[in-house]
Amino acid sequence: MISVVYILRDAEKYIEASLESIKDLADEIICVVDTRTKDNTAKICARYVPVFVYEYDWKGFAMARNYGIN
Repeated sequence: MISVVYILRDAEKYIEASLESIKDLADEIICVVDTRTKDNTAKICARYVPVFVYEYDWKGFAMARNYGIN
């Protein structure tokens, strides 16, 4: 099983191309979106299956990564 975890903030310019490039390779894709995001990052992620989108109050990269892999 291959899982991909993204830690994202204001990534709408890049996330769609990235998701397109891995959608057939990953069994599970997790997008941890910083709640301070001002663009459509979460909405773009939500269009993809099997993508799980979680909003996260930023407490640092390591905490966001650990949140995503849990």
